[in-house]
Amino acid sequence: MPKMTFIQNLVKDSVVYGITKYLSVIAAIFLTPIYTRIIPRYEYGVMDIFNTWINFSILFIPLGLMEAMPRLWAEARKDNDLFRKTVGNQNSVLLLMALLFLLVSAGGMSFYESEILNSSSYHSVFYLSVALVFAQVVNNQQLTFFRLELKRYHYLTLSVLQFIILSSLGFVLVYYFKLSIKGFFLAALAAALSSAGVGLILNRPLLILRFNLPLVREMLGYSLPLLYVVMFFSISDIVDRYILNKFLNTETVGLYSVAVRVASIPLFFTSAFATAWFPRIFALDDLEEQKSAISKSYSAAVAFFGLILVLVIAFRKELIYFFAPDYQDAGITLVLLAVSNTVNGLGPLYAFGIHLKKKSFDFLKAASISIPVNILLSLLLVSKFGAAGVAFGTLIGAIIWTFFRYYYGQKRLKCDLSHGPLLITTIAVFTAFALSFFLSLNPVNFILKILFSAYPLYLVLKFLLKSYRELD
Repeated sequence: MPKMTFIQNLVKDSVVYGITKYLSVIAAIFLTPIYTRIIPRYEYGVMDIFNTWINFSILFIPLGLMEAMPRLWAEARKDNDLFRKTVGNQNSVLLLMALLFLLVSAGGMSFYESEILNSSSYHSVFYLSVALVFAQVVNNQQLTFFRLELKRYHYLTLSVLQFIILSSLGFVLVYYFKLSIKGFFLAALAAALSSAGVGLILNRPLLILRFNLPLVREMLGYSLPLLYVVMFFSISDIVDRYILNKFLNTETVGLYSVAVRVASIPLFFTSAFATAWFPRIFALDDLEEQKSAISKSYSAAVAFFGLILVLVIAFRKELIYFFAPDYQDAGITLVLLAVSNTVNGLGPLYAFGIHLKKKSFDFLKAASISIPVNILLSLLLVSKFGAAGVAFGTLIGAIIWTFFRYYYGQKRLKCDLSHGPLLITTIAVFTAFALSFFLSLNPVNFILKILFSAYPLYLVLKFLLKSYRELD
């Protein structure tokens, strides 16, 4: 049986990781209507507060090491002793941070209840949330190992297992046993523990503990800037909502949220690609082979991401009508955010040189410019243009962020990137926007849009099929 090319493996990985991301969407679609009808509005808000805290804790505890591991893994796997030290040090840092989190949480429950919840009625949910953070961090570690070892079907198995337990048990505990948000967190904890347990069994050879202080410092020197950048962008998203609520009203925040949800369609594809990209590119040993793979992947990624973006923009009115019929005025905001997500999705390809040279401080320099510009433009434009003004600030921030990743990436490692597909995509995006802007929402125009989209769809799929089949 012939060996698969880099592009073929990358496509298969992206599909598998994309499926796992859609599972969480399916779970949300299935469970949200149930939860919102059974769980009281106040408790639903409490659940959201807990989820925000949980997600932040899961992000912070690894100190950016999970994002850094594809590069560290590629360097360490050439030397078995260094490999064991690298994996062992990561495990040790993760364990120490998780134990520190447990210690701080145990002593911080009263503060959390008094200052954040304004209620002392959720002791059990608090402890469930603490346990869930610990279990999910361990689970994410196992999923990261599967990514790095290129075991996509192990990754898929764990994700499906977690999805099945969370969806089925969550439904039973909330709907039948009337446990409200406690039932949700019980189900989430059971799902995370089950998935983490299976992952630990399958990853037995990687259950190593080491602590070499010089190596830990070197690893954190690379990983911490990655963590800071992720946190900065998370805070920036919160600031966007704050600006809308402060200068306009909560209804505009709702409109912006709807636009964010629909505009996230390209994000499913770009994030699946990013999940697959780094382990695959760093699995190649030869630098010239890596540069060749980047060139091939870049053209294919621009063509595919551009196609998804064009379809979202062309059918934006139909998409809004399907998801939220009363929010047709979110159309411009949706377009700006969809373009932002697509532009950001090209970043991993541009940033390879930064990761290769372990110059992660470049990301901090880029974020220190793009995020303030995003916020400043949002503040200047929100009063006149509303949600679209904030979305425009987000788009300009995304362009600056991606440009600097391209600039620093090329500075660290010069790669041959053909920008022809990018130019064609830009023209197609403006054409799709004009088409969607002037054509009203009705069946005849819907058919016209399908006819308009058919030819570019054929061309892109033909190009992708050629890239998929080509031999390395």
